[in-house]
Amino acid sequence: MLEDLYQKYGEDFPWWEPEDMTPAERQLQREVTAGHPLYGRALRGLARSGARDDVLFTDGEQYVLVHLTWGVGNADYPRFQLFDTAAEAMAAIEREISG
Repeated sequence: MLEDLYQKYGEDFPWWEPEDMTPAERQLQREVTAGHPLYGRALRGLARSGARDDVLFTDGEQYVLVHLTWGVGNADYPRFQLFDTAAEAMAAIEREISG
């Protein structure tokens, strides 16, 4: 999924696709509480940023870029961006790293 960005930015590209996304998925479950727009969605992790606590998730239909807080969430946190396609999510990740 991130191959094009890896090629473009090389070692400066801070995202990677861990084999085990369980820790990020569990943290998301802790942070997304009742009242949060992502509450109750079955999201699976795809990739993580080493520069920030951002994680890319999907429910199989949409992509969600979440900034984990590593605390307890509420209706406003964690902050997230929702995308209809993987291409939209990749464009957002590229905008984030290119400033």
